[in-house]
Amino acid sequence: MSGFLAVDSGGSGLRVVVGAAGAEGRGPLGRRASREPVRT
Repeated sequence: MSGFLAVDSGGSGLRVVVGAAGAEGRGPLGRRASREPVRT
């Protein structure tokens, strides 16, 4: 499975963006992860 993983640790917390090839419309996982920030 080809895709990309982007991790951005900014001042407001940790933001993780995960995208897979053809993830658009293939499930809420990819879009949900890129939309919601993950705070540690």
